[in-house]
Amino acid sequence: MNISFVPPNHINDVWEAVEGFLAPAVKVTNGRYMVEDIHSATRRGDMQLWIAFTDEKDIIGCEVTAISEYPSRRFLTLLFTGGKELRSWRNEMTQVLLRWAEDNQCSGIEGCGREGWIKMLEPYGIKRGLVMFEKDL
Repeated sequence: MNISFVPPNHINDVWEAVEGFLAPAVKVTNGRYMVEDIHSATRRGDMQLWIAFTDEKDIIGCEVTAISEYPSRRFLTLLFTGGKELRSWRNEMTQVLLRWAEDNQCSGIEGCGREGWIKMLEPYGIKRGLVMFEKDL
């Protein structure tokens, strides 16, 4: 399995392959994001797109991240994950993102998602943090 960062000027080269992977993840944001928002943000460099692909160059998954600057800390925020055969590329993707976060002076990683993500990410030292709640008005 291969993992690669997609530079902003190459987002359009892979967008058709990843757009469908991102749609289900975007759907659970309750309207906070649309797939088009991610496309624009990755093209501007405000978010980063990472792809998982086979030796045959078939893209089977992706991750979207962003660097979040807080007053006292810098985090790599895991925003969206999508694809197929997740267990076949999750480990390599996580290792790449952890190294990239360190190389970019992040002091931690963060994200939010369904409960199932906690169990999947525990082997990497990720633990449950704050709980998000919401109400539409």
